[in-house]
Amino acid sequence: YVNGDFINLQYMYLTSLYFPDIFKKNEEKYLALLLDMIENNRYNTLLSSYVIMTLSNFSDNLKSDLVSFRLKGKDGKDITPDLLNDVFTAIKISNNVSEIKFTNKSPLYYSFVESGFSKNLTQKAFSQNIEITKKITNLDGKEINSANQGDEALIVLKVQNLKKSFIENLAIVDLFATGFELEDVVPNDSLYSLNVREDRFISYFGLSDKMLEITYKVKLTAKGKFTVPAVFIQDLYNNKNQAQSNSSEFEVK
Repeated sequence: YVNGDFINLQYMYLTSLYFPDIFKKNEEKYLALLLDMIENNRYNTLLSSYVIMTLSNFSDNLKSDLVSFRLKGKDGKDITPDLLNDVFTAIKISNNVSEIKFTNKSPLYYSFVESGFSKNLTQKAFSQNIEITKKITNLDGKEINSANQGDEALIVLKVQNLKKSFIENLAIVDLFATGFELEDVVPNDSLYSLNVREDRFISYFGLSDKMLEITYKVKLTAKGKFTVPAVFIQDLYNNKNQAQSNSSEFEVK
């Protein structure tokens, strides 16, 4: 896989290693190229590895200016920043922080990283060059939103190429709802490979202009009302090709 961003990253990384003087003269331009690629979602696992390696060498070439942080809590009182031992200047921010101010002598680039999970499990569909739907049916093919404990059901995924030209290197990830136990996958020659885990169905394939249907059978093992997660599909090397279905609700009686 080769494109302009890949070539630029290789050039920047090798220059930072073997031609530090040239790298130093162009570091602002190189950094702007990196940020443009990240901000416009033009990256994947391969490109990200080069970004990380190149950024680590930026820290050796850029001047180490002291960044001044000021944090204010929800009660209005100042909070002492918790500095982290990182390649770049970094601080840990607690849930109690309501305001962050920082200053630096030189132009400053920053990122904000958060972790956790969404309290709202509802997911809405979107499509970029690909469209995907997910429905649950009984063994006769009739769509259902409830069933009895111990019943079997089919999960039917339909994928449509909106670009018309062939899309290579697609990955699909479908999380199982609670109490859904995978029993079997309907054979499909269009799939390159399958990776079935305890909590999800993963497959890799290419997509022509014809609709692709993927079906697998599950057993409903637990009673309750459950959220059925959305199914997600994305091109491994081009983030412009991706889609997600709606999430839904399902009841096991």
